[in-house]
Amino acid sequence: MIRTLENLDAGTSLMLMSCLSVVLFCFCCYRFLREITKPWPVMNNTAYARPALQVGRAYKVFSWGLLMGFFLVGLVISFVEVFTRL
Repeated sequence: MIRTLENLDAGTSLMLMSCLSVVLFCFCCYRFLREITKPWPVMNNTAYARPALQVGRAYKVFSWGLLMGFFLVGLVISFVEVFTRL
């Protein structure tokens, strides 16, 4: 029998949210570090190409860092709820 999200009890949904926040936080960390350590591509260095690459990279680093921060907050909140129930 398949359990839907409405039929989950509080402990199971809290455990599911904790596991999901850990997985998503790890994925965001991986993408954030991958974006930071990605080398610059070797290409034609025109006046437009270099600044466009810098803006694109800065946007990606900012967005993955912001998303990672939100998932870190969710991770901390879910673990606080789990450990206060224990």
